[in-house]
Amino acid sequence: MIRTAIALSLAASVSLFAATAVLAQGTLRIGMTASDIPLTTGQTDQGGEGMRFMGYTLYDALINWDLSKADKASDLTPGLAASWAVDATDKTKWTFTLREGVKFHDGSEFTAEAVVWNLDKLLKNDAPQFDQRQAAQGRSRIPAVATYKVIDKYKVEITTKSPDATLPYQIAWVMISSPAQWEKLGKSWEAFAKTPSGTGPWQLTAFQPRERAELSPFPGYWDKARVPKLDKLVLLPLPEPNARAAALRGHILALIGEVDGDVEAILESVTRLADVLDDLSRDHSPLDWARIQATLGFSLQTLGEATCGERAYEQAVTCYERAGLVLAEAPTLALRAEASNGRALCLARAAELSGDLAVLDAAEAAFKIELSRRRAGADPVTWALAQVNLARIYEARLDITGKDRGERASAALALQAALDVFAEQGLRSFSLIAIEAMERLRLRVVPRDAV
Repeated sequence: MIRTAIALSLAASVSLFAATAVLAQGTLRIGMTASDIPLTTGQTDQGGEGMRFMGYTLYDALINWDLSKADKASDLTPGLAASWAVDATDKTKWTFTLREGVKFHDGSEFTAEAVVWNLDKLLKNDAPQFDQRQAAQGRSRIPAVATYKVIDKYKVEITTKSPDATLPYQIAWVMISSPAQWEKLGKSWEAFAKTPSGTGPWQLTAFQPRERAELSPFPGYWDKARVPKLDKLVLLPLPEPNARAAALRGHILALIGEVDGDVEAILESVTRLADVLDDLSRDHSPLDWARIQATLGFSLQTLGEATCGERAYEQAVTCYERAGLVLAEAPTLALRAEASNGRALCLARAAELSGDLAVLDAAEAAFKIELSRRRAGADPVTWALAQVNLARIYEARLDITGKDRGERASAALALQAALDVFAEQGLRSFSLIAIEAMERLRLRVVPRDAV
């Protein structure tokens, strides 16, 4: 059994526990009951789950739902429309007075033209911005709408097919996307999905289909009471319920153990994740299996950091390598990077603890083989990640030997090559990893070996 093997090999390391690590605060991770990240362009798919996580976070409607109270049923509340009213003489005509001064995430202004543009994207098949995927989700939500027009910069009139008191409830389903961002991205909804722009309290900062989405607060949000207090929101699609629960519980326990100095909590994390892997078939759910392997790798890595246990790092390497076997053939870039970076870090830390340069020699050879297999032009991101990991091995060699035999220059070249690729691909979070490593390398004081 996986659990038994890990428990026996780690028993001796627990007594070596030393310092408490520092936990980064303010990140909420949510495992969604979904097989993919919901559609990010405005009108989300996957029903209420999609609206909850990718609709009401990134976007607003003219009329929002009041979700501020947990003990009362939600009701409608003014959103991008400060007020609305039906014509006293013609009950089919509704006037929406818009909120002034609202900005989209891209900095463009929200106006009445944007409202009509967004209705066209759902209802007007010959409009340049018409999007079949969004129309499939949104058109059926507003069956009462007949026509609509701009009255002035901050007023819109919507006419219904017949008097319909439910129009405000229907309009609450229509999320408002930025026309300016769509234009800027070459009038492509596919490009917009990667870097969307709404007016909501969160903005998308990283996105990998079928894997994860990262959101950060939008400081310019118009409703200051709803500006998020967290630093980051991470959404993880985990359709297999046991895998979803185990990954979250295991990760949380490892983090608790890290911040509280509680080795027992970290060990419980390791045990729970190993138990799930005993029951989870790789063939049945390969991505979930790989995700749990990577999470177990993180827990073992945390245990290694807490106890200075070389064996924990070695087992973490094994878990990351198992995850990598699946992820190498899957469109899961961020998770693949997490497993690859974790493996490199654990290899380096195990070598630093043992002083065994042979471990680093083997790791360096492995990463160079990976670089030769994956050419920069064919698979640039994986190639760049291998460069970052190779640089980490060079850093570890500097730490162990205390002398620079060209490792600093080699690491700097590898990191610069990786940074060039990340910048070209628009991968901001990966670029930051390379930049931080370059700064760490710059501040490192190691005498140059004269030999």
